[in-house]
Amino acid sequence: GLGAGVQIPLLEYPHGRFAVMQSRLVDEGADPDSYFVWDSSAAAQSDQHCRTHAFAAASAYRQAAELFRKIDGFGLDHKEIFKFAELPLRMRFRSAMLQGPGRDGRVVNAQVDFSRPQSQQSGNPITIPVLEPLEVHFGLADLLRSSSNREPIGLAVDPRWSWHEFGHVLLAAATGHLELPFVHSVGDALAAIVNDPLSSLATDAKRPKWRGATYPWARINRRHDREVSEGWSWSGSMHRQERFDPTNSNLRHKGYDSEQILSTSLFRLYRALGGDTVKVVHNQQVADIAARRSAADYTVYLIMRALMSLGSVKNAPVQTPEGFAEALRTCDAITALATTGLLAGRVGGCGLKVARWAFEAQGLYADAQPFDEHNAPGKPPAVDIYIENNRPASEGNYPRGGYMPVSLDWDTPKWHATSAAMAIDKAGKTLIVTVCNRGNNAIRNVKLRVYYSEFNPANEPVWIRPGTQNSPWKALLPSPNARDFADGTPVTFDPIVWANTGMDQKKCWLILAESTCVDDPSITDGSLPCAPGPARLSWLVAGDNNLGLVLFDNR
Repeated sequence: GLGAGVQIPLLEYPHGRFAVMQSRLVDEGADPDSYFVWDSSAAAQSDQHCRTHAFAAASAYRQAAELFRKIDGFGLDHKEIFKFAELPLRMRFRSAMLQGPGRDGRVVNAQVDFSRPQSQQSGNPITIPVLEPLEVHFGLADLLRSSSNREPIGLAVDPRWSWHEFGHVLLAAATGHLELPFVHSVGDALAAIVNDPLSSLATDAKRPKWRGATYPWARINRRHDREVSEGWSWSGSMHRQERFDPTNSNLRHKGYDSEQILSTSLFRLYRALGGDTVKVVHNQQVADIAARRSAADYTVYLIMRALMSLGSVKNAPVQTPEGFAEALRTCDAITALATTGLLAGRVGGCGLKVARWAFEAQGLYADAQPFDEHNAPGKPPAVDIYIENNRPASEGNYPRGGYMPVSLDWDTPKWHATSAAMAIDKAGKTLIVTVCNRGNNAIRNVKLRVYYSEFNPANEPVWIRPGTQNSPWKALLPSPNARDFADGTPVTFDPIVWANTGMDQKKCWLILAESTCVDDPSITDGSLPCAPGPARLSWLVAGDNNLGLVLFDNR
């Protein structure tokens, strides 16, 4: 749409939050402190070939635009994120890179340059930070020229690599430091999650392991599907901070190993929140891209908001993966219902328990001593009641009641309760619910409440607390008496009779069972944003093992 000869500085308009800078590798006389100018005539002459400087510059602009599109779409204030960095974010699309051996994550082909903010005394006793700019440097994606003598491809064209660097950008901007004390960055997780929904590798049945390759087009073995049994555990041989000599040069490489543990934990969270969802098209299952995008956006939002909450590295930086997992949980718990933007329909509370389990499955909460190698999943909370569902078993000593990723669709709903956990006697008009405990502590006063609502397959069912205006749900009364758990033995509640209720009608019904107690309240029982609703039922039930759902066809 540009006229011939139009020149446009690659600076975000009108906010000026990011800009592509000139490069002396492109023009020796360039001013590196000035913005790159897009020349439409030169772009037309090159046919916008990917092996051109203009394409590399435009790619850098596009990647930065996507970062800020996410920030805006999440409803986050960029000023709150960039507390310790000066804007605009400078994108250097052609930058000299240090050489390295490659193939092990050590080669420097992109990096973020940042000077920690200095403090200066104002005219009063208040100390204010002097902000420094953040610069993202991109090297080359290859060293080849085409037969037409065009330039090598710039690494800025790769969104995965860009999101890794944006992990450092977000860390530095929010905490004043490029890394976390326990891990290199969150960048691998961002790269994997943002790019998974549209990736054909995510659904390639012939090559299932390709989905776990964080950078599938590069010759480095960085993955986000690491097996905890092979040492990729928060309590295991690949991470144990105490086992690494801080003077050893291998400590830097250890940061990349820990980053793969983090990216595996967070990618599991994304998958459990809906990243594996499929739908049926022409009698075949295909990826539900909209559902996967929603899960990816919510997970990335939680990561961004958690980083925003950490504060200055000089004060109280999060020192452990436990602290970061808790930051994710806290951010989920305070997220109000989003009606617009990238998070439309999402509401806080539905990811609270899933986030803890995602880290538990990667070896966190193992209660092992600092020098112990625990290459297995960690422990569940001491009290973790659940209603059995059809998900596959988890690894480790606590296989049932977890949040193993499944498709959150309604055609093959593995996230629904088993027929044994919620047993319906159609002839006797009774429902019998069995509740289990993943933990080992005795529990007192476990309550069970049951609700029902008509199921319309044309509409996504929504939870709205019974008694609230427009709620389609009614309580199945009377509720059975509360029960105590002496140990981990399942408890079966007294039968609930549904005679002489709406469920006598010849219709298809949703039956929702809510188990709750003081030490493990259901997310629908309390003050979490999702508790009153509206909340999408699939996200709600899949996000809390206290809840059980069945479809009862009484037609």
